[in-house]
Parts: sequence; C-alpha cells; structure tokens
Amino acid sequence: MASLLEAEEICKSFSGNAVLKNISLVLDSGECLALVGENGAGKSTLMKIFSGIYKMDSGRLKIQGEPVEVTSPGMAKACGVSIIHQELSLIPNLTVAQNIFLGNEIRGVFGIDDKAMEEKAGELLRELGIAIEPGTSVVQLTVAQQQLVEIAKVLAGNARIIIMDEPTAALSFEETEKLFAIVENLKKNGKGIIYISHRLEEIYRIAERICVLRDGRIIDIFTPEVPVGRVVEAMVGQSIQNYYPKQKTEPGEVVLEVKGLGDGKHYRDISFTVREGEVFGIAGLVGAGQHLCDPQVHKGMDGRDIALQRAVALHGDKAPLCAQALSLVLDDLMMAGVELGDDHGHVGSAPVLLVVGDDRALELCVGLLKSHYLLGLHIYGA
Repeated sequence: MASLLEAEEICKSFSGNAVLKNISLVLDSGECLALVGENGAGKSTLMKIFSGIYKMDSGRLKIQGEPVEVTSPGMAKACGVSIIHQELSLIPNLTVAQNIFLGNEIRGVFGIDDKAMEEKAGELLRELGIAIEPGTSVVQLTVAQQQLVEIAKVLAGNARIIIMDEPTAALSFEETEKLFAIVENLKKNGKGIIYISHRLEEIYRIAERICVLRDGRIIDIFTPEVPVGRVVEAMVGQSIQNYYPKQKTEPGEVVLEVKGLGDGKHYRDISFTVREGEVFGIAGLVGAGQHLCDPQVHKGMDGRDIALQRAVALHGDKAPLCAQALSLVLDDLMMAGVELGDDHGHVGSAPVLLVVGDDRALELCVGLLKSHYLLGLHIYGA
C-alpha cells in the first residue's frame, strides 16, 4: 500500500513550551488513521502543521513520497491536503454552493456562474446523501447541516489526504452514519483519512490504526483489535478501573419547576422539577422536542411569551423569569455565544444554566458548574 503522507521527527514549540516532540507517523492510501489523546495532547497542532496553518520548528514531511515544506493552507491544498476543522469556517451570508466553491468559483462569459455552481454542488450533495438545497443561505442551516456542508466543501476539492477534526460533534446518529459511509467510499477510492475524535466507538468502527498522543509524543499505535481499555490507559497514562464512577450527591431545594409547559405546536404538557446541585438531562431522537430551551423557547421563558410564562416557576416564585434567573449555552457557540448572568455583566448570578447541544457545550457546562453554577440542564441531541 502506497504512503500518502510521511512525517518524521516533527517538533513544535510555542514560547519555549514544547507541544510536539519528535512526531513520526505514516498515512497509507485507502487508510483511516485515528488520532486520539486528551485535550492538549497536541492533536490539533499536528494537524495544523499538516494543513499549513502552523510551520514546524524541525522535522521532515513527505507527501506521496516527495519532500515538501508546507508553509500555508494554499500550499497544503495544492499538495492535496484538506482539513475539516472542528470550528466551522463557512461564510453565513453566502449560499451553500458559493461556500463549497469558494476560491474555486466556476466562471462563465460574464463572471462567476452561480447557476453552474449550484448544479455542481447539487450533484455533489446528492452523491453524498446530503439533503440540502445548494441555493440555501448558510445562515439558515443548523449547525449539523453546516458541518455536512464543510465536509462537502473539502470533498469538492479532490484532496488525497483529508483531515477530520471531531467531525461528528454536531451530527445526529443518522448524519453520522452518512459520514461513515462517505469515509468508507473515500478509502475505497484510495484517499487517506486522519480522523480525530474523542468518541472511541466511532474510531473502532472506521479506523485501520489508532495513534495515541500524550503530552506531545506518540505513545503507541494500535489496531482496533486491542481492548478499548488499553487505548484509554495510553491516553491518560494510568490504569482506569472505573470509567463512570457514581458520585453520591444530596440535591438541595427545587430551583426550577415546570408544570404543563406547552406552546400548542411543538410540545405539550411538559412537567418536571430540577433541584439545586443536580444535572437534569433530557434526551430523545432528533426532532422529538428535547430542545425545550432553544432560542425561541428561551424568549418565551424570559417574559416575552405569557402563555409559556405561566408554566414556569423559579425557587417557588411565580413571577416572570428574567435574565438573572436563567443563563443559556447554545449548541452554536461560535455564532450565538454564551448568554451568562444579567444585563450588567454579572456572570455567575443566575442559579439555572441551560445547555443546548453538543459535547463542546457540555464541556463548557461542566467547567461552569465547577466554578460558578449549582445546576446544569443539558439538552442532548442536536
């Protein structure tokens, strides 16, 4: 099997802090190489070197057997390397087709041919099984749909080496299955995939080899035949006896009580209580209505929708809820940001933190719980 990418003794430091230490690895044609490690292990830094965003301090890089020095994203793309970033990089006010062909626009006699781009983008999206109209503005898409457009954008460039950085973080089960089918098809066509994920069940399903990074070094390279426990131990540097230890807590008083909540359209007769010091989870299939605190419902809960307001009580108080009562973390952290505290910037004053969305939103939730908040409400399933 021919090697698409060979990295030898790659080192990278920031302000004297070594983040990559003598990294050597090989990516073969038709292979999915998984890259795993804890946060800060050096995964993203290494991928940014491969994609021309960072320049390595020392080491050698070969692409399809030829020594190269990748000093810019444009040069990486010319060498056949493309990356699907964890953070979305689409332009919201452009259409799906315009984003897919950004920098490689199809031109006609009178300039950019939007119709031709929409036709080509439509063919690509259908081929990938992505049900999105190419003429739709990106700003109208969900985070999961935008992630699929990012994937289509990379595949439209005919890259030989494709780096996927947490590509399923915002995807539903069905969309994740589509992505796996795309990965398998790419491997059959001789492409090389570097796949970064914290979800080990995904890696065991699609990867031929699993490369573990810890503290900027490659600790070991496994095949999917090894037990998951060995991979986890290599990641954290110690034996893990109990993956999900139960922690006994004593919930306090009720801080949020919902009775008969409904909007007459999306959901009805929703009732629950949440106590101080607990995480209350709501789960369901996509479209089941688990996003009780999406932006529209949140508007209803802060006093702008009387019908919803009657169903919600905080600390037993039936008065209208306000910004001081609820804080909101949306699944689209980049575009929507985080709504914390009150209008005067008093972060940490709200007793209830609502979290909508993916793993990154949940990680932020956990951090806030440790430092500021007594309660988190996690709505899972974007």
